[in-house]
Amino acid sequence: MKIWAWLVAIGVLVLVIFGITFMSNYDPDQGKQALPTMPGPSILTGATSPEPEFATKVFPLEEADSMLQEFHKPGYHDYWLTNPHDQVIRFGLEGKKCTCTSVFYFPVPQGHPYWSGTGKAFLKEGKPDLARLQVAQGGPGFLETEKTLSPTELTNRNEAVELQPGEVGLVRMTWKNEKQQKDVMTATFWLGTQEQKQFVRLEARINTQAVLLVPEAVADLGNLSANGKPSVERQVAIHCPTRANLTEKDLRVALTSSRPGKECVVIKEVRKATQAQLQLKRKETENPLESVFFVTLLATWKPVEGGLPEIGPLVRRLEVSTIAPDVAELARYASPVRVTCRIEGDVEVVGTDDRGYVLLNRFERQDGTRTAVILETRDPGLTLEVDKERSPTFVQVEIDKRPKVSGERLRWEMRLVVPPGKVSGDFPRAEGVYRDCAVFLKIGGEKPRSLRIPISGRADN
Repeated sequence: MKIWAWLVAIGVLVLVIFGITFMSNYDPDQGKQALPTMPGPSILTGATSPEPEFATKVFPLEEADSMLQEFHKPGYHDYWLTNPHDQVIRFGLEGKKCTCTSVFYFPVPQGHPYWSGTGKAFLKEGKPDLARLQVAQGGPGFLETEKTLSPTELTNRNEAVELQPGEVGLVRMTWKNEKQQKDVMTATFWLGTQEQKQFVRLEARINTQAVLLVPEAVADLGNLSANGKPSVERQVAIHCPTRANLTEKDLRVALTSSRPGKECVVIKEVRKATQAQLQLKRKETENPLESVFFVTLLATWKPVEGGLPEIGPLVRRLEVSTIAPDVAELARYASPVRVTCRIEGDVEVVGTDDRGYVLLNRFERQDGTRTAVILETRDPGLTLEVDKERSPTFVQVEIDKRPKVSGERLRWEMRLVVPPGKVSGDFPRAEGVYRDCAVFLKIGGEKPRSLRIPISGRADN
């Protein structure tokens, strides 16, 4: 036989031996690990430890009936249990929903004075009625009884408590309500020993809501003018999902304003809704609703207290909060409402955004920036002049002395220059000269008045 034939035969033999060895050692399940399963409300894993008798492990049973909670107001729920067996039940905490949850065990022994006092109403044939205790959450006077009990906080470590035969107690699950949401808070317990466990899980369905909620983010009051719509009223609803006893005195409602005493948009009235109005609002929203307030805004073409109108867009912010002393500081404020309207006149500003702002955009502080807009009118008798006393000091403004004719319109060009080093950061902002960033023009003619043109930008260092 030739050498190459021997080499082929040896190669085939090696492949046959390798194949036989591989198949004899192959195990399709080798290397696979059983995936851990999350214990359900009550899952046995081969342990023989008896289980406590709970009045309920899930509360409430229907998700639609989630417990209403208040934002940043800690909540809790008690789960009453007893040991109906003739041997001790040992249990500890296996895990919980999140770090915002704490778990405690309160033993209420049979000889405790509670059972001969207010707790006597919850005895049935001399034994505590867990179902009635659960519904009443301990009943009247139990808060005072708590002060005489010695609770044990359960942690994720190996600590355990022992439930004696016939002993009654409660597991309390607490949470901080730091998010506005619907959620299910859970705590899972092990029974027996750490080596051979049986699991029980408790659940609490919660619905955490803000104290004050304003459904609409923008209230547009429309266009106002002397010849068209000189005034308008608009109601803004304030929802209170968690409290029925708030009054108008518990609310603080304000409009941001850059022109005190010369304002065209004011708060006319704040009042609480009637029961009929409350019921109607409840039908309109999916959220819980304990009370409703209405804020009436009044917008007029010229300042409410008199004077000449300042033509152009007006943007205000309606701020709503509560001063009720038992509301947490972080839960006092509702989201603000952007209030807009436009005072129409015979001068139109061309070159602004939809809010009426002249955009200076983003620029380097050391370089400064510049831009220009066009002012148009049909009245040949008008004159325009920069009101330097009211305009910001960090902007240099120039305007044509005479308009140019463009068809039936007269056009002025207004040029704005921010010199190098004159401004820093965002503007407008709630700080000094940056609070009311607007160029003011004096409109001369038969009816002298002023024109306010807001500006915005950002100067980077």
